[in-house]
Amino acid sequence: MTDEIARPDEAAPAFTTARSQEAQRPHDALFRAVFSDSVQARALLRDHLPNAVAGLLADTPPRIVEGSFIDEALRQSQADLLLEVDLAGGGTAFAYVLVEHKSYPDAEVVLQVLGYMVRIWRDYVRKGEGRDGRAARARGLPPIIPLLGYSGAAPWTGPTDLADMLATDTPELVFLRGPGLILRQWAQMEPEELSGDPVSQAGLIALTGRGPAHLDALEAALLDNPALQERFAVYIRQTARGAALEELEQKLDAARTGQTEGILGRIIEELRAEGEARGRAEGEAFGRKRDLIRLLERRFGSLPAADRARIEGADMDQLDAWIDRVLDAPGLAALFGDG
Repeated sequence: MTDEIARPDEAAPAFTTARSQEAQRPHDALFRAVFSDSVQARALLRDHLPNAVAGLLADTPPRIVEGSFIDEALRQSQADLLLEVDLAGGGTAFAYVLVEHKSYPDAEVVLQVLGYMVRIWRDYVRKGEGRDGRAARARGLPPIIPLLGYSGAAPWTGPTDLADMLATDTPELVFLRGPGLILRQWAQMEPEELSGDPVSQAGLIALTGRGPAHLDALEAALLDNPALQERFAVYIRQTARGAALEELEQKLDAARTGQTEGILGRIIEELRAEGEARGRAEGEAFGRKRDLIRLLERRFGSLPAADRARIEGADMDQLDAWIDRVLDAPGLAALFGDG
């Protein structure tokens, strides 16, 4: 079934994807970079499914189903992964892993997971050949195992079952019982509890905001994986907040004086490159502003303070537009578009 629910337009981004996407969806980018690998995906299920559920799975590695089922508006705070797994008794199932990265429990997450599961099943049915094929699939839907990984620091107090959300205590009125979410509160767990696999453990440490406090463990886990080191460096820089940000800044200050490799070294290199790029851009903008003021004063005389301030606050596109009009504009009002 692996190729039956593919959404190429939403596939997990390659490492060469533009940084702007990572900046918009940092949690999704790191989660997929770590767990879109059968070894780490298998470790995730082994470490975080209940024994009774994990015992139903065969020893074969899970297969990654590309794509995401998350609503676009929630992509900044959620990440997901769909895995096809073989069952020990025969047949297959899906394991749907949703990472909730808000700092507080979301009371609507059960409804969201239900919606995502329905999308998975609809895609599965839709891939049937002809009306009979779709009907056969609709009568034989593969089970979906919903695993919710919550990375917020606050304890989970929200519902994990649809029945908990209905305004009734009468069992007979609970007609469509929803999934009992398998909830794992990763931020409440010690690092060694997160996973026995070093890379998986490193990913979950970072996703719970503890990367700066455990950089040595992350460095050791990612020693032979430069691409993931880069991912972690970008993620830690983008998401460090509060005490984690203070700890990161202290380590950066201590490391800047010497040669530093690994994640800290990559962060320093990126900061240095950004600083140089920003300096070049600021220098270019300064030159444009100086040239524009000189041209305007040669044509129109001394500039009013308000117009100087307008030029000083302009971006490059606006400066270019004014420079293009400087020779033809009959006056300052026409050049600035005031009349």
